[in-house]
Amino acid sequence: KLIFLPVHIYGVITNYLPYKIPVWLTNKIKDRQFVSSVKYVLLLIIFIVFYIIEYIIFSIFTDSVWIRNVFFLSLPFAGYFAIENWILFKKLKAKWIYNIALSKKDDKMLNLIKLHQEITQKLDAEETNIQ
Repeated sequence: KLIFLPVHIYGVITNYLPYKIPVWLTNKIKDRQFVSSVKYVLLLIIFIVFYIIEYIIFSIFTDSVWIRNVFFLSLPFAGYFAIENWILFKKLKAKWIYNIALSKKDDKMLNLIKLHQEITQKLDAEETNIQ
């Protein structure tokens, strides 16, 4: 997976601000019901504007129309790759933390596992009673 690090970095560089600006702006909305709708509209507008600005800036340094168009078309794919990679990293980090706590025989973790097993058994028993 380390081989894809340049693609991830490219995706973060070209997509971080358009991704984060709507998040920052929607934090100021008092009515939480409208956050997702406003964020969606802002993301749609800001990504388009940012991609056009990035295309113009890239065009200053490149004369080839073909390379400019490939760059423009690669922006959403690189952003998608970067966000998926970030989610994968967060899941991997959580697994590491879980495994470290499990290997240390942490009392809280062992109690949590026991509680999870008890809840699962009770839910399974209720499911069989319903059927």
